[in-house]
Amino acid sequence: MGSKSKAGGRISGRVVPLTPSKNTMLTQFSDTARRLATCLDLSDAERVALKIIEERCRRELEKLKRADEQIRERVKLWDEHYARKRTERIELAHRKSGFTNWTPRAPGSAFKPK
Repeated sequence: MGSKSKAGGRISGRVVPLTPSKNTMLTQFSDTARRLATCLDLSDAERVALKIIEERCRRELEKLKRADEQIRERVKLWDEHYARKRTERIELAHRKSGFTNWTPRAPGSAFKPK
């Protein structure tokens, strides 16, 4: 038998996005604007417009950073909550089953004594 075509199959390796991320665009905009200003002959109005856009990018980047910090805090709280609930569920299951502690089994016994 011949090998089958991989059309529609999984792609292995890291997938690189076609467009850069918003974070990257915002962080690199000021450098790009400075390079443009040195390469091109911009009018005063165009320079002012670039400065306004650069300031908006900076503010948007700060908003993204604050949102990231809030998300990290929420994830941390959720992880703590999950761990606490898991422990409580295990303790409850042990209480309901009458489980106390592991005791050594009798040799050859399939069941542990209560």
